[in-house]
Amino acid sequence: MKNEDKWIPTKFRYRKGRLIGSRDTEFVNLASRTISDRVAACYDRAIPMHCRGDLLDIGCGRVPLLLAYRDHASSVTCVDWPGSPHDIQHADVLCDVNQPIPIPDNSFDTVICSDVLEHLHTPHITIQEITRVLRPGGKLFLNVPFLYGLHEQPHDYHRYTRFALEHQAAVNGLEMVELSKIGGAGDAICNILAKLIIHIPIAGTLLSWLLQTTWNGLRKLSLVRTAEMKTAAIFPLGYFAIFSKPVSNTDDSIAENSI
Repeated sequence: MKNEDKWIPTKFRYRKGRLIGSRDTEFVNLASRTISDRVAACYDRAIPMHCRGDLLDIGCGRVPLLLAYRDHASSVTCVDWPGSPHDIQHADVLCDVNQPIPIPDNSFDTVICSDVLEHLHTPHITIQEITRVLRPGGKLFLNVPFLYGLHEQPHDYHRYTRFALEHQAAVNGLEMVELSKIGGAGDAICNILAKLIIHIPIAGTLLSWLLQTTWNGLRKLSLVRTAEMKTAAIFPLGYFAIFSKPVSNTDDSIAENSI
């Protein structure tokens, strides 16, 4: 990772030992706190269990997850494309990740691909390349949106269902370690409303903050949590997945351990 001494926390931070979305509006729009917190919770839970060895962060941007994985990785390599809208001073390799990546086969034990695939016009090539550079037994962490508005236009091409992710795992000979929904209908509605009302003159910022704070309080109730789990099957904000490259890549079966 280049310029690690200049790295600062951006999209995520720790509070009371738990990874959450940043409250600094320079890095995360106030209206995006709901989804940022849900994504953070997925990585906070999964990284200590599955992250190890040499790590590749593809589509790295400002490397927002570094604070979560750096104590679990023995080395960090960052890749992004030269036209990225984000600060890419930490990228070791600059290339179009829609194309073959200039990295040797079997180079990494862990690959992070967070909020990236939706911005690629040929994401299947990227997943093929990730599979190639993963070592046998290595794991890919990714998260993608489903019920989420357009962003970083015009480079916003896809929304993903669980079936699309299962298909990508299958065609690349990867095992499904985990496939989890991010949020449910309540989170999706809260996210959309927060992004709409923040544009109301004068009071918008306060109303957006109040909406998300109130929803997060309600979400602690057992009845609301149950409803979120049920509605997540049809109306998730997105998905979080972990794929594993088999030690023997001759097995065409896909093991789905967690949905």
